[in-house]
Amino acid sequence: MRLAWAVAAAAIFCFLGGAARTAPIDFCFTAWPPFAALEDGKPTGLSVEVLSRAAARTGFTASFTELPWARCLRETASGRFDAALDGNPERREYLHGRHSTTPVAIAFWVREDAAAHAFTGYDQFAGQAIAYTLGYNYVEAAMTALNGQLVVAPDDAAEIAMLTAGRVDAIIGDLVVIGDLARRMKAPIRPLSPPAAETHYYPLFNPDRADKLARIDSAIGEMIAGGEVDTIFRDRIGISHGDIVRSLGRPAATN
Repeated sequence: MRLAWAVAAAAIFCFLGGAARTAPIDFCFTAWPPFAALEDGKPTGLSVEVLSRAAARTGFTASFTELPWARCLRETASGRFDAALDGNPERREYLHGRHSTTPVAIAFWVREDAAAHAFTGYDQFAGQAIAYTLGYNYVEAAMTALNGQLVVAPDDAAEIAMLTAGRVDAIIGDLVVIGDLARRMKAPIRPLSPPAAETHYYPLFNPDRADKLARIDSAIGEMIAGGEVDTIFRDRIGISHGDIVRSLGRPAATN
């Protein structure tokens, strides 16, 4: 009888332990390749892969749901999702960790045959038409300084097409996002250096999910320090996470 009880107790313990080891963690995201997107109905991208691996390291089973950004944020705030991917840390109503996997550098892009090679200030674009993608938060100073020169594009691909066709003189966009798309489109464009602005995005967590945030952030730190995040970036876009961070003038994060 005691043996039977011990076996049953062990089975219950293993079941509960297994359940704990595979607790769900739910993310929402807005399509922003190469960081997050749906391909053939499956979530993919740099942030998706990093967060999937970080979740597995910490005993979570991750799910990813694509939503419009405003809804993703609302439903994270309400608790429907644990976190929203690739969010701006200035949104103080959410929690974020110490380790970012989304380096964001906003640069001006020109055609390959353009004379300019360096970004020297907004006045260098006097009299020029500059395209930007509607819905993105760009540098406030740039949006103010270039107010009368800005042309709205519906998405990044249209923005690149406008530049290559000569409809605008330059575009504003993230180094990784525009660079990855330009490679796939075989668009002869290049960024001006240095970027006009830079920041780092994070998964933004519901304030009541601090425990999940702590575990995920620790795992991300271990993955950065161990080179796993570098490998994910290099395999997908040909440059490591650390190299991107260093190009922005910041030391690469460590655990």
